Amino acid sequence: MNHTTLAQPRWLAPFHTGHAAVQRRILLCFPYGGGGMAPFLGLNALHSIDIAAWGVRLPGREERIQEAPALSVEQMINAIVTELQALTLPFAFYGHSFGAGLALDIAHALAERGHPLPTHLLLSGRMPPHTGYSPLLGAMNDQQLWAHIRAQSTLPLPPDPACSFARTAVKKLKADLALNQQLTYRFLRPLPVPLHTLNGYDDPLIDPHRLDEWGCYTSATFQSQCVPGGHFFFEDDFPRFYSFFLTALSEQGS
Repeated sequence: MNHTTLAQPRWLAPFHTGHAAVQRRILLCFPYGGGGMAPFLGLNALHSIDIAAWGVRLPGREERIQEAPALSVEQMINAIVTELQALTLPFAFYGHSFGAGLALDIAHALAERGHPLPTHLLLSGRMPPHTGYSPLLGAMNDQQLWAHIRAQSTLPLPPDPACSFARTAVKKLKADLALNQQLTYRFLRPLPVPLHTLNGYDDPLIDPHRLDEWGCYTSATFQSQCVPGGHFFFEDDFPRFYSFFLTALSEQGS
């Protein structure tokens, strides 16, 4: 028998293979700069509404830790778009920060190539493309980047920026910041895809007063929501974060 599903995916993989075969839809999660899928594994509970949570697995982290970080956004987009063509279920995109920008670029690449689009775009931790990306992180040295990571995270991270954990985390973040500069947005036009954004009021990379400007990137429905917390607001209140997905993905027509 010739199987067309991604038995051994390189870039895309379900969080829990036991649920993936029985679900009717996929939520594909794009990680933030320097991050992986660990913070979002709780989204596997979406199987209760027939959604399988999948992750975009980037080189240089988690099960691909032995690989060098990616250097080209274009190559990443081509690889991910290729693997998306093997999916047999409808899929939605969720991305946080760098992942939000990558998810948007891939959605536009799918549109340009005439491929099926995601059923929803759910984005967090990022401003609308035309406002520009915050220069805050790009101006920081390694010590300042680690201090920023520690200040934003609710997790107990080591204070020493010279420890191996901190150096590895900063290296991954800097690699993704370089990729972030390559996001083209050259296909920017409204997509016929419902767009939902979620952000933390205290995120230093966000201007809450301009988040409604995301609405010009969809010709379908648009909703914007802010919640208490900083850049990693989902660490503070995961149930609230999870309810965002329940609401958005349970919409009529989803």
